[in-house]
Amino acid sequence: MNKKQILISVAIILVLLAFYIISTKKAQAPVVENTNTPSQSLLNKKYIRSVDEWPPQVEFSKATFTCVEGGNEIETKGTIVKKIISGHNYCVTIAREGAAGSTYTTYTYSTESGDQLASVSFILQTVGCMNYDEPEQTTCKNEQASFDVDLLANSLIFDK
Repeated sequence: MNKKQILISVAIILVLLAFYIISTKKAQAPVVENTNTPSQSLLNKKYIRSVDEWPPQVEFSKATFTCVEGGNEIETKGTIVKKIISGHNYCVTIAREGAAGSTYTTYTYSTESGDQLASVSFILQTVGCMNYDEPEQTTCKNEQASFDVDLLANSLIFDK
C-alpha cells in the first residue's frame, strides 16, 4: 500500500467510527436549571417550572362565575372544564403545546371569592422524562405524576 491509500483508509475508518459513535449515542436530556426563587416555594419542583414570574397575580373582578365546558387542550383556546377543588367551584382552562423536549401548559383558574370572581393564569413547563436515563427518568415521572396543579392554583387564590 502506498501512502495515499493508507491515508484514504484511515480517513474512511475515522468517518465510520464517528458515524458509529454519533448513531449509537443516546440523546442527551435537556438541562433543567434550578431557577427557583424564594417566591416559587409553592412550585418547588425540578422537572416542572413556571415560565412566567412566580407567583402569578390573582385578579379580582365583579364578574359573575360562569363556566361553559368544551374545547380541546391542543386547540388555541384550550379546553374548559368545571372542577370542585377544596370545596370551591372552578372553571379551568387548559391549553398545551410542545417544543424541544418539553410541554408548555397554560392554566387559567376562575372561582368565586366572596362577592368577586378570582382568576389566576400561569404557564408551566414540564420536561420530557423519557429524555433522561435511569434512575433520573423514574424520578422525573414520579414528580410529574404526584404534582397537583389544582391544589397549587387553589392555594394561589385562597392561601394569601
